[in-house]
Amino acid sequence: MFKRLNRYIFTEFIVLFIATFLICSFVLLMQFLWKYLDDLVGKGIEISVLLEFLLYAFLSVVPLSLPLAVLLASLITYGNLAERFELLAMKAAGMSLFKIMQPVMVFLLLLSGGAFYFSNNILPKAQLNMWTLLYSIRFKSPEMQIPEASFYTGLNGYSIYVREKDNKNKLLYDVIIYDFTNGFNNVSIMLADTGKIEITEDKNNMVLTLMKGESFENLKRQAGMTGQSYPYRRESFDRKQLIRDDLNAGFNRLDNSVMKDDYMSKNMHQLSSTIDSINVILDSIYSDAYVGISEEIFLKKDSIAENVSLKYPNIKAFFEDLPSGKERQAIIYSTHRLKSVSHNFIQVKDNTGYRKYLIRRHNIEWHRKITLSIACFIFFFIGAPLGAIIKKGGLGTPVVVSVLFFIVYYMIDNTSYKMARDGVWDVVVGMWMSSFVLSMIGMVLTYISAKEISISSKLSYSEIKKKIKSIFAKKNKDDGEI
Repeated sequence: MFKRLNRYIFTEFIVLFIATFLICSFVLLMQFLWKYLDDLVGKGIEISVLLEFLLYAFLSVVPLSLPLAVLLASLITYGNLAERFELLAMKAAGMSLFKIMQPVMVFLLLLSGGAFYFSNNILPKAQLNMWTLLYSIRFKSPEMQIPEASFYTGLNGYSIYVREKDNKNKLLYDVIIYDFTNGFNNVSIMLADTGKIEITEDKNNMVLTLMKGESFENLKRQAGMTGQSYPYRRESFDRKQLIRDDLNAGFNRLDNSVMKDDYMSKNMHQLSSTIDSINVILDSIYSDAYVGISEEIFLKKDSIAENVSLKYPNIKAFFEDLPSGKERQAIIYSTHRLKSVSHNFIQVKDNTGYRKYLIRRHNIEWHRKITLSIACFIFFFIGAPLGAIIKKGGLGTPVVVSVLFFIVYYMIDNTSYKMARDGVWDVVVGMWMSSFVLSMIGMVLTYISAKEISISSKLSYSEIKKKIKSIFAKKNKDDGEI
């Protein structure tokens, strides 16, 4: 009988799990695609390339959709069992809550192992291919890559500045172009109120149309001219077209080696190796800095300063013994020493700051590969007892409750992640904070459901209130006796 019940519970859960996983993945995938919609629409990308990108994007949202699916499926499953009084019948037959949860727990153990393998081996490759493919799609239309209010050097021989862009109409406003195709000494500068970049149908030519502007061009040095002056030419125009005939604006896939060193594309072994390598570099920087700064502070190479430090016990005695007029010289000398030490400290901070940041990011990714599998197990111990408590199945109350719990999880996880990334918290604390908080909630809910404590019972609340009052009264009495 118990085997049939276990099979029945597992079948109920697995069907709901597959359905909720696909729904959650679809919702998160649409949210992801909406974020990068401008990079994908209007590029003339082949269907096969878009489907490949969707596959990698789907794999990238699994770390979020998998725990949410476990939470929602377990809540609906055990909510349905409680609502149909099947859970009550099972308990009456002698099955405890943990016995009823056992078939799903075995499945989740296997799922957690699979989630760890996915995070460590499949997800890094999927994210590497996805971001490489996304950058390849972006480079297909150069006008989409030109940033606002900064120089763009993606086109060989040109440096382009645009104050504002209109992506819908593909217009550029307040354009400044430096043309170095004829050499640095023969640079030409073009300024225009409006510009537009278009790609020809054969994808081999780029046409840049400028409206209402001026151009300045350095001319070659005239034969027989003396001096260092160069002539230049100035031109005003209402409309001017520049044609770049060496452009291949078709889809060219970038090589994966471009992003192979990114922390998101590494497994745990590669992350650990990179962390060790960066630590070796940091130790070398600290060692060299210690020698240089200590020489500046303790004046090891300055024998005169060493004799002065031995002769005078403090700085006041040293200044009092200086000849008249030498105080200013001593202050200037000391100021230069302090500036040198300060410069060395700043240089060491700059050299180590980014490397420490890289170590934190690699450590974060290392722990993230474990937290995914743990999150699946924790969400089950929230969803299953909560479903037994609220006794509601279907897609009504369970969906609302699941979303609320997932929002709490996401907020804690995202906040602690940022704290760990910025070095405010230790990486271990930041990456495991959400798992710790939710595990405490899961333990409380499991205890309440196993002991069949009524959350809405006034008697339970009054008993808890009396117990708390008695604890504080006893404590105050003990303090008074002391």
